[in-house]
Amino acid sequence: MSLVIGHRGNPALFPDNTLAGFMSAIEVADMAELDVRHTADGIAVLSHDPMIADRTVVETSFDELSLLDIGGGHQVVRFDDLLDAVGNFPINIEIKNHPSDPDYDSSHRFAVQAAGLARANDMVTSFDWPTMQAIRSAHPSIRTGLLVAPDQPFSTAAEAARAGGHQAISLHWTTLADQPSTLVESATDLEIYVWTVNDPDVARALATSGVTGIISDDPAAIRDAIEGIP
Repeated sequence: MSLVIGHRGNPALFPDNTLAGFMSAIEVADMAELDVRHTADGIAVLSHDPMIADRTVVETSFDELSLLDIGGGHQVVRFDDLLDAVGNFPINIEIKNHPSDPDYDSSHRFAVQAAGLARANDMVTSFDWPTMQAIRSAHPSIRTGLLVAPDQPFSTAAEAARAGGHQAISLHWTTLADQPSTLVESATDLEIYVWTVNDPDVARALATSGVTGIISDDPAAIRDAIEGIP
């Protein structure tokens, strides 16, 4: 059965990338996905966007960010604190390091540092493939995967993952929409994750095709939808 993965925790119940969201995901999912950026003082924190409220994450200290309400009274979470809180629960760690973002680090130093916190059952991914190669070189024992933009062909992503020594690719679900089983069968040497799936019918089709994991904003609903699919 495909793994059910909470997208940024459990957004159906809690704001994205909050501690409460991840603790909730533990109850209903097999894994959770999160986003990591770094602050002005080099602290890895959970944030999808380069801005939190009116603050640019990379230009703001963690102490300043921790005073912000990111929704429902929740605060910004340190990455290391999140890993401590969830125990052995597996995490899909997306490293945010895109050239168009204000916190882009061409040396990949912060990305490599954050990835070094990954445990054996975690997966580290990024849309920036050079960042992933730096992580792969620095941490050959951790599980890594390439995040794939919707306009990139499946075959290109699979070939790049193999060439880079990665274990997985993570795709927008529409990349597999026309022929999911055929594409999955063409890459049995790789783990295949799909995002962000909130339609139960789509989830069932993808689970039937044999994808490794389905990332969703409502992991409880998707778990119910694919129950019984081997």
